[in-house]
Amino acid sequence: MAALGRFQRAVGVVILGAALLGALLLWLAVSSGEHETNRAPRTGFVFGAWKVLYDTDAPSSRVLLAAIGLALLFAAGVALLERRIATRARRSEDLHRLPLAPKIVMAETRGIDHGPVTITVLVPAHNEAACIGQTLRSLQSQSQRPERIVVVADNCTDATEDIALALGVEVFTTIGNTRKKAGGLNQALRELLPGQGENDLVMVMDADTTLDDGFLEAAAPGG
Repeated sequence: MAALGRFQRAVGVVILGAALLGALLLWLAVSSGEHETNRAPRTGFVFGAWKVLYDTDAPSSRVLLAAIGLALLFAAGVALLERRIATRARRSEDLHRLPLAPKIVMAETRGIDHGPVTITVLVPAHNEAACIGQTLRSLQSQSQRPERIVVVADNCTDATEDIALALGVEVFTTIGNTRKKAGGLNQALRELLPGQGENDLVMVMDADTTLDDGFLEAAAPGG
C-alpha cells in the first residue's frame, strides 16, 4: 500500500509538471515579441472539387511553442480527469451504480481465509511438438511450481500430446474447435473455472515460450 501511495503521488507530480510546463510554453508564445509577416495562403483544389487554403512554409517557433503548450495542457487535463474518475470509482460504496467497485467487492470477503494462492497454467498448443517440451520443463523448474499445468491440445496431428503426457502434465483435448486458440481456451476454461477458488489463479502461456526460474514466484501475490 505504501508503494502504491508513492506511485500515485509520483503520477500526480508528473501531471502537475506537465500542466505547468504547458502553461509556461503557452505564456512564452503569447508574450513573444516575434511578429510574422502576413502572407496570403495559397489556394488549391482537392480532387478538383474542394477548395482548400494551405501554406508551404514551416510554422514559426512562436506557433510551435503555443501548440506544444496547448498539447501539454490538454494531456494534463485528460490525465487529471481520468485520475479523478478512477479514484472516485475505486472508493465508491454505491452498490447500485458501481457494484464491482473494489471497496464493495472486498467488503464481501474481508476477514475470510481462502487458503494459499495456487497457480494453474494453461498452455494452448496446436502441433507444437518441436517446442512444447522446453516450455513445460521451464514451468516444472520454477522456484514456485504451479499446482497444475494443462496443455490445451487443439486439433494436434503430431506428438504434442504424447510429449506432454510423458512429462507428467495434464492434457485437455479440444472437441470440434473451429475458433483456433481462443476457442480451445474457452473449452478448457469452461471445465476449469467452476472448480477454482478465490485464491486460485489461472495463467495462459504460449507453447513456444519459456520462463525464468523465478517468474511465478515473483508474479504471484506476496512474491
